[in-house]
Formats: sequence, C-alpha cells, structure tokens
Amino acid sequence: QRNPFDGEAYLLVAESRERAGDTATAAKLYAIGSQHAPRNRRAHAWLADHYARQGDYALMLGQVDELMRMLIRGHGQMFPSVGALVADPTSRAILVQFLGDQAPPWREAFLRWFAAQADIGDALSAVFHPLRTAAVPLTARERQVWIERLARDGRAGEAYILWVNGLEPERRTSVGNVYDGGFELTPDDGGFGWQFKRVAGASIRQEPQQGATDKLALVVEFHDQRVPFEHVQQQLALPAGRYTFR
Repeated sequence: QRNPFDGEAYLLVAESRERAGDTATAAKLYAIGSQHAPRNRRAHAWLADHYARQGDYALMLGQVDELMRMLIRGHGQMFPSVGALVADPTSRAILVQFLGDQAPPWREAFLRWFAAQADIGDALSAVFHPLRTAAVPLTARERQVWIERLARDGRAGEAYILWVNGLEPERRTSVGNVYDGGFELTPDDGGFGWQFKRVAGASIRQEPQQGATDKLALVVEFHDQRVPFEHVQQQLALPAGRYTFR
C-alpha cells in the first residue's frame, strides 16, 4: 500500500502464490514485478519458462531477450532453449519473425551458434532465408555465416549464388572464375572474395601502380625473415573440369 511500484514486493508475493500452487496468479504477479524490477533475472527466467510451457513463444522470446540484454557473457547457455523452437514450423516462424523485427543484439551470436550445430539440414535455410527480407535484414556478417555453413555442407553452388546476390552492383562486374583477379577492389574477407590474413614478418597491401588489369597491384613485403606465407586466399567454386591458372 505504501509503495505500489515496488517490484520486489510483487515478486515476493508471486513466489508465495507459486508455492501455494496458484500458478495463474503467480504469473500475473511475476509479470507486474518484472516490469517494476526489470533487472531481476529470476523473474524473467520464471516467466520465460512459464510462457514456454504455455506455448506462447512470442512472450517467451520477449523474456529471453530481457535476460540476454542483462548478460555480459554466457549467452550461449541460453541458445539451446531458443534453438529448440526451430524444430517446429509454428514456433520457428515466431522465432524468425522476432529475430527479423526486433534484431536483438544477440542475433548474430545466436545465428553463429545455430549454424555450427550438426545435422540441421533444411532448417538452415528455413531460418536464414526469411531474414533476407525481414524488417531488419541480415547483415553482411550474418550472411557470411550462412554462406560458410552451406560451403561446409558441400553446397558450394548455393553458397556462391548467395554470395554473388549479396554483392554491390559495381562489384558484380568482377565476378568470374577468379573474383577480382587484378586486386582492384577492397578485400571483403569473406565468401568467395580475396582474404588478406595477418602474418608476422610480412605486410600485404594494394598500391596505386600498374597491375594485372588496371590501376592497383597487390604488394607483399617481407621483413627480412622467413615467413610461411599463405595469407592471400580466395575460395573458388568451379564446375568440374580442366583449368589453367594464369
């Protein structure tokens, strides 16, 4: 009566009703308490579990999001609970819509975790594909997670088409058996473009000078020491056949 906005008080009463077996009243009190005491992790965890048991996955994800935003690290411990929604088409659609509309700060980390799981099969595209046209579409880094998993699964053709479709129009003119063979573009460090990797004892850069095709050339400089150099790389996706590298 003295302080009706004291969230912790609501949570104490909620715990009491929970112990008494009155789950419906406890859920209402936990919801009120979590609004007035938003940093109380136990309240959000209880509500997330309660909504999951009720099959209300949209409300469950809202509580999971609140918990995730409070965690500095350790998000991965909650990812299996979120990933379980992928198994059923109905709950998966709710999850994908939440990820696309809300774009929570843990979205990329979750997508990386999900894409690293074994035997996800068609669920990979079922999660990633709708996010291409979501309210907050896939970022370049998130798209790269998708491409890398497709390539690991031996689906290089799909990965390559996805990568090409994500290129800016002016970059598509450099698509060929070898992408940007003249090193005229900034490396994208992903997909099927050039990747310049850091290596002790050498430096890699592009300089304005006459190169293979136009105004830039690749320059690799070694700093007076032996270097196991393999740090300019590009993945190729080619049909089977005989090729000459020039």
